[in-house]
Parts: sequence; structure tokens; C-alpha cells
Amino acid sequence: MSLQKLTSCFACLMSVVIFAGLIILAGCSSKPKVVLPESLLEEQLESVPLVFPGFPVASHSLDTKESPRESWRSWIQWLNEFPLPSPVAPVPLVEIDQQSLHKAGAVWIPWLKGKADQGDITAQVVMGLMRQQGGFAEINRKDGIHWLDKAASGGNSFAAWQRALTMLHDQNHKDAVQLDKLLNQAVQEKNGYAELVLARLYRDGNRLVQDVVNSEKWYRKVLQQSSNKALQNNSRLNIGLIEWFGIGRKRNTLAAVKEWKQSAEAGDARGALLAALGQSDGESEALLKQAASAGISLAFNQFGLMNWKQENYLPAASLFDKGHQKGDLLASYNLSVAFYSGNGRPPNFHKALVMMSEPAARGDRNARRLQGFLYWQGPGPVAVSYTKARKAFTDAADQGDLYSYYALGLMAAIGQGEPRDLVTAWANLAVVAAWGVPEAATLRDIVVGKMTDQEQAVARKRAQTLFDNCKTKAVYLDVDRQSSPVKATLVKTQS
Repeated sequence: MSLQKLTSCFACLMSVVIFAGLIILAGCSSKPKVVLPESLLEEQLESVPLVFPGFPVASHSLDTKESPRESWRSWIQWLNEFPLPSPVAPVPLVEIDQQSLHKAGAVWIPWLKGKADQGDITAQVVMGLMRQQGGFAEINRKDGIHWLDKAASGGNSFAAWQRALTMLHDQNHKDAVQLDKLLNQAVQEKNGYAELVLARLYRDGNRLVQDVVNSEKWYRKVLQQSSNKALQNNSRLNIGLIEWFGIGRKRNTLAAVKEWKQSAEAGDARGALLAALGQSDGESEALLKQAASAGISLAFNQFGLMNWKQENYLPAASLFDKGHQKGDLLASYNLSVAFYSGNGRPPNFHKALVMMSEPAARGDRNARRLQGFLYWQGPGPVAVSYTKARKAFTDAADQGDLYSYYALGLMAAIGQGEPRDLVTAWANLAVVAAWGVPEAATLRDIVVGKMTDQEQAVARKRAQTLFDNCKTKAVYLDVDRQSSPVKATLVKTQS
């Protein structure tokens, strides 16, 4: 071979080598991605100790994570106030059949109507009541309203009160101006009832425009003008709730507790419970005993908690049981904790599951967490059900329960009950890690090693959505962490 041909072949060979080198260098220009084998991923997941959730007993509280107005509303409903009074029905002094009543009415009603036509206000009131309610005359509501309106127009406060009641019991009547005018006339009776009705209507925005400041004014007038203990107690309870939650005024918890204590001293067990919830445990025992002795279901739970904190588990569990029997969902949950932990009751996972079923069905976050954990781990006679566990954890997570996010993340990473879903796993674990839970952060970083860049991008978006949904209500509870971190930041794992 000539020197020229040899040189040409060598040049071609070098070109091939250089071109191949450029291809290799181009392929190595980005950082290589390490993908964990399936078996190694499972081994690493299993190397992280499982975090066991704590199941603290739950307390009723005046301060919730709802808005003050929502909490105020829920406690108003709890008061279970007596219904509005009905209009007075005239009755004969002796028992008499309807036919005889009508015969008697046929004799003297014409005379009574004549008096009413002449402007006799008493006759107008009686005619109005009889036509409204029946008795001596056939019912004719339109005629009855006519006579009550005439009497009220003549200045009779009792007629104004009765006319207002007929309007209140007629759901189709919407004339707020007339109702307000009649009730303001009716307060001249000074028996407290019209004042209480005005306070309640302004409080609820029912028929009248809601005005809590005006409502409190009328509740205080009840205290000034009525000697009826039931009306006074009802007013004090409501004034206390307005003061406690600061509805339409500056919040004043000390004044609220004072109102409730006065109500309790007057024999109202609801006031005793509210006062107990509004102050420290050391001052609450006597009030809780008063409320519990009156059969207030929430009081059994709170009194049980007081014993539980003192490690008097047997009486605590008995009190939880009494609250459970009276339908208090928190007492039911706390009794399930007693069975789960073996404190105050023999340990029984099956009974714990049964006891928590109703509070869980009603959406109690603590009960859903415990229910999810029992179905997830299947201790004792409880059969493992990943489907039920996932449902319970999902419901609890929707209420901000961070342990449930942790469990859902781990279940998705392992593939328990459903195919492995690393995007869901990373998103849930990232939310919990953002709240300073180290085990979740470790698991999150293990999972990311198995994910593609595209999966990570999707997971980050989903995690941000989950984080935004729960950041205002997140609660993480386990054996060592009994409160939420002050601040959380969603960490973005490096790809």
C-alpha cells in the first residue's frame, strides 16, 4: 500500500473515532439519572420505622378551627332553646262539648261583636283570639287578624303580642316592618317574652335583618324587665356566647364566663358546662359535676377527660360510657380510645372499632384516623382492609389530619390495595414533610429516586394543591408530637 493511501485510511479512521467520541460526549452532557430497582425501593421503604399515630382523648371546646361566627352558630344550636310561644287560645272555665260551645257563642258573640264594632278594645282582642283559635266560634283567621290589628292599632300591647305570634307561626308572612313594629309595641307588657323573641330574631336574621348588637340589647332588657328565671338564663347564655366569640363586639371571655356562672347559679346546667369549658380545669370540677348530674351529655365527656388526665382511667372510661349512651360522639370516640389503649377498659381492638363507627360516620377526624389505622394494620381480630383504611384516611386527610396524609403516602408507595402510585405517594409525603415530620421527609426522598422527571412535576403540582387545602387546618398527632409546627413550607425535592 502506498504512503498516500495509508495516510488517507488513517484519516478516515480518526474521523470515525472523533465522531463517535462526540456522540458519547453529547450523551453524557446531562447528569445521569439513578433509577432504583423495585426490590431496592421496597427495602429502603421498609428501612424507615413506621410512625405510629397517637390517639389522644378528645375534648369539647369553645374555640375551634372554624370561624368565630360558625362556632357561635354551632353552640347556639346546642342550647336547644325552647320554641316560640303560640298565640293564646281562649278556653271555657268548665269542660263543655264543641256543639254546646257554638250554641253559647251564637247567643253572646253578636253582642261581643257589637261591642267590638263600637271600639271596645277588650272585645276586639277576644273576637280576634276566638276567630284565630276557635272555641265559641268557627275559625276564621282572616277575621281574627282583622280584630287583633284593630286592637293593636288602639294601643293594646297584648293584642300586638298575639298578632306578632300569629305572624311568627305563619312561615309565609314576610312583612318584617310590621312584625318589628308589633313586637316593639308588645314589649310594653314587660314580661320578657317579646324582648326575648326580638333578641332571637335579630340574632338569627329570621324575619328581621340580622343585627347581633341589637340582639344583645334585647337580651339585656330581658334581664332588666323579666323575673322569669328560664328567660333570664336563656338571655345570659346567649349574651355569654356573643361575648365569648366577639360577635358584633370586642371579645370578652371573662365577661362571658361570668354570665354563664350566674346562669349556673340560677340552676341552668347548660351555663355550668359553658362556664367549665371557658376556664381552667382547676376551676371546672364543681361546674362539670353540676352539668353531669343534670344529664348534660357533653359534661360526662369533659368530666371523664379530667379523670383521664389524672390517670384515673377506670372512672374516666365509665364517664365516657355515660356520654356515649347519651349520644355524645366525642365520648364514643374517647371510649374507643380506652378499648384501644387498654386504659380503663380491657384492650379490645374490635370493640374500639365498633365504638368509633358512629363518630367516624359523622366525620370525626380523630375517629377516622383510628379507624384507618386499625384497618391498615389489622391488629388482633380486626381484618386488614386497605380499601376501608384508604377511605378512612382520605376522609381524615380532607380535614387536615397529617398522619392520614402520611399513611396514604406510604400505602401508595408500597402499593397496598391498589397498584403502586409514586406520584400520589410523593405528593402526600411532601405535605407531611413540609410540617417538619422527618420520617415523611425520608420516605419522600426515597420515593423520588424511582420517579421520572415528568412524574415529579405532576407530583409537585398535586402536593401544592394538597398543601394549600390543609395548611389552615393541619393537625399532626402522634406519641411524641402533640401540636402542629408554627409554620410549614412545601419543600421541592431536587430532580
